[in-house]
Amino acid sequence: MVNREALRNVLSKVWKSVGGLKVKGIEDKLYIFHFERPIEKDRVLLQQLWYFNRALLLITEFDALTLPSKIDLKTYDFWMQVHGLPLGMMNEKVGIVIGKSIGEVLEINALDDNIA
Repeated sequence: MVNREALRNVLSKVWKSVGGLKVKGIEDKLYIFHFERPIEKDRVLLQQLWYFNRALLLITEFDALTLPSKIDLKTYDFWMQVHGLPLGMMNEKVGIVIGKSIGEVLEINALDDNIA
């Protein structure tokens, strides 16, 4: 169980929230973050990935009419970078294979000659 006050204090500092941040527990491991300043919320959403206590925070916008159980937090898009590959394996094909080993591949950053 997460200490809601600790979560708010840590994330307020990490997110440099000056307008105020409120955290409301909804269910086990499900929280609503309310930002007093919409620009801070937009920045937090834009600059993801975020972690708390070594756990990934899956953050998404929602409308107040959606039931918490209907919010899709089962998948999460994120960017990954692989280090230590031999030069001959730094290509789109290998990137797709590595990416598919952990999930769905949305995009590979490759140069014109398919070198990733």
